[in-house]
Amino acid sequence: MRSFFKNKLLLLASTLLLFIIGYYSSGYFFIYNNDAYISANVVKITPSVSGLITQVHIKDNQEVKKGDLLVTLDQEPFNIALENAQALVSQAVAQQNLLSTQLKEAQAEIEISQAQANFSKLEFERYQILQKKNSVSKNDLDSKQEEYNIAIATLEKSQLTYQDLLKRTPLEQALVQQQQAALRQAKYNLRMSKLYAPSDGYINHLKIYAGDYANQATPLFGFIAKGSEHIIANIKESNLVSLKQGTLVWVYLSNNPWKLYRGQITSLGRGVSRSSTVPDPSLPYVEPITNWIRYEYRIPVRIELISFPHNKRLPVGIDARVIIFQ
Repeated sequence: MRSFFKNKLLLLASTLLLFIIGYYSSGYFFIYNNDAYISANVVKITPSVSGLITQVHIKDNQEVKKGDLLVTLDQEPFNIALENAQALVSQAVAQQNLLSTQLKEAQAEIEISQAQANFSKLEFERYQILQKKNSVSKNDLDSKQEEYNIAIATLEKSQLTYQDLLKRTPLEQALVQQQQAALRQAKYNLRMSKLYAPSDGYINHLKIYAGDYANQATPLFGFIAKGSEHIIANIKESNLVSLKQGTLVWVYLSNNPWKLYRGQITSLGRGVSRSSTVPDPSLPYVEPITNWIRYEYRIPVRIELISFPHNKRLPVGIDARVIIFQ
């Protein structure tokens, strides 16, 4: 009797051990993952400028082509800003041209003053010689000296005027560049007042209407890039041993039941965040705990479907299941 119970216990222990070994080693040969879903390249259509929405050219869930006009903001404020910027550029250029003319006039004034100073100097020197010969009076000599001094002062003043104008040159040039930059910004704002489709795709969650106000950097609606649909499977860390890019998989989709589709791993995540309390935009967080059971950490694996029928839809966010034979 004791031998019988001993054999039973040994058989039970062996069975349990084989079950444990089989459970933990199965991931090396076979993976079944139900923590998967459809994902895609989802773009938040966000205006670069603020303004009143005057026209919404699309409908929710509509398919659009790259470059299609989606939304138009009120054009009048942007046109006014553009006209104002153009006027300021014209004003700055006119001031620069005026300064250029003033510089030429100041240069000419220097030449005239220099000629007058040279003439006054010659006259003063000539009167000095004549005064030594008593051919002119001392008062006449003093008068010529005064004329020479005035000519020198006039020359110095014209030179200072030219230097002052010359110092304004870089300031006027900077003002022109500043106003030209403001003009480019006004043109950019006018272009951004119309929102276009960034690629072929689908409008998603459209909840705006003509008369709404669009705020800069605030998303208006979603846009799903056509052909970007893929599967994200959060696979346990212990199942990643032999997974690699190019591995073929089977995918079961909730919206296409009773059929398996072929897929291929295109990339494996390089890391996950271990904390949900401190969001990290550079690392995804996959919840490792459900109820009281702590799961292994899971790494996002991207899977592309192979030859999936084009007439079938792949809504983002629906559940999927992945089967992998290794």
